[in-house]
Amino acid sequence: MTQSEIVQNALTQVLGANIGDKALIEKYFSSEYTQIVNGIELDYQGFISHMLHLKAATKSISIRIASIAESADNVHTHHFVQATKSDNTVSEFEVFARFRLKDGKIIRCYELTRQISGASGDQDLGSRQ
Repeated sequence: MTQSEIVQNALTQVLGANIGDKALIEKYFSSEYTQIVNGIELDYQGFISHMLHLKAATKSISIRIASIAESADNVHTHHFVQATKSDNTVSEFEVFARFRLKDGKIIRCYELTRQISGASGDQDLGSRQ
């Protein structure tokens, strides 16, 4: 599996129907994983907390990757996220991300996310714990 495929699978599976599934998270993300979303840093446990929060707050999340490129241990994506929340309202986001991989797992993510539509209170959905 290429690094781009690892990232693509991580985005679609970890944020898909089985969001918050620890086995899926462990499959794609290193226990050393950290992410920075719009300046907010989460460690691995913070990321798991974030996934569990998303699971509780949403009915579904879908990802559409507009572009993906890899170089050395980096994968860059431009993707769109549509989150249908528990109250059936929808928020949409545009994401630019750089993922670093080591030994077939994601170890770091640098992400800029902007909300395209939805409730203004959802602006932090990309990092909320």
